[in-house]
Amino acid sequence: MFYRQRANAGEEPLSALVHQTAMYHEDRLGGGGFARVVLAGASLRGADAVDRLRHELEGRLGVRVDPLDFRGAVAMRDRIAVAPELLDSLAPAIGVILREQTA
Repeated sequence: MFYRQRANAGEEPLSALVHQTAMYHEDRLGGGGFARVVLAGASLRGADAVDRLRHELEGRLGVRVDPLDFRGAVAMRDRIAVAPELLDSLAPAIGVILREQTA
């Protein structure tokens, strides 16, 4: 499993950062191509932007990109809808927990 988190890529598009990460994984670490890619923390950009980003990443990496939506695995108990900011903030921690459960 290869994991990289970066809060702000500046002017560089996220797809370029992900491509660089994939090349580092293959060239420097001797890893194979990614079998699975999970996108988390992008919901603030809006559904259309997330969909465009997902398609762009799939084109660059040649593998399906799944958005991380943990609402089916974790119950959010509140009478109001969960804000995208909260989902984005919790996604990395939930991802680590889910990874450990499947390991």
